[in-house]
Amino acid sequence: MSQQLSLPNYIEFTNILQNFQKIAHASFFHGAVCGCICGGMIDINQQWKMFFKGQQKDESVLLALQQLCDASLQQLKEFSFDFSLLLPDDETDINSRAEALGLWSQGFLVGLEQAQVPITNRPPGEVTDSIHDFVEISKISFGDIATTEEDETAYAELVEYVRLSVIMIFQDLQQNNTNTVH
Repeated sequence: MSQQLSLPNYIEFTNILQNFQKIAHASFFHGAVCGCICGGMIDINQQWKMFFKGQQKDESVLLALQQLCDASLQQLKEFSFDFSLLLPDDETDINSRAEALGLWSQGFLVGLEQAQVPITNRPPGEVTDSIHDFVEISKISFGDIATTEEDETAYAELVEYVRLSVIMIFQDLQQNNTNTVH
């Protein structure tokens, strides 16, 4: 087994993106990268062109993007239960974490679409069910969530569902794709 790569730090990655592009949300961006990877689009230059159209490559952003892609790809290829979503830590307000999870799910759907994986009109199955769930999660209402044990538990369960669903989607799409990721 190879050395486990780690995702960039959420706050540091957010700052890099905001300083460079002023708009990207780290969770949305990671979701999009994972959607691209699941769909077989793993070339860093393709992703740069998709996310930063018309912008010069910035070394700090390119290195952070490379770290994000490499760690995510490795974790997915190794069917690693260490695969994680780039989300704010548990000390962050639950409303901000719920918003980030919704944005992560939106990004994942955008990444799948960019990799030309159909989101709608899919044959029935687990992948289709998970994609439909991501559509619903991306609509999450986050402005008035109370910080209760029940809400914290529900959030943690939703994060775990998304995480395991991404692993399943990656495995399924790679098995059914003639352009399997190597």
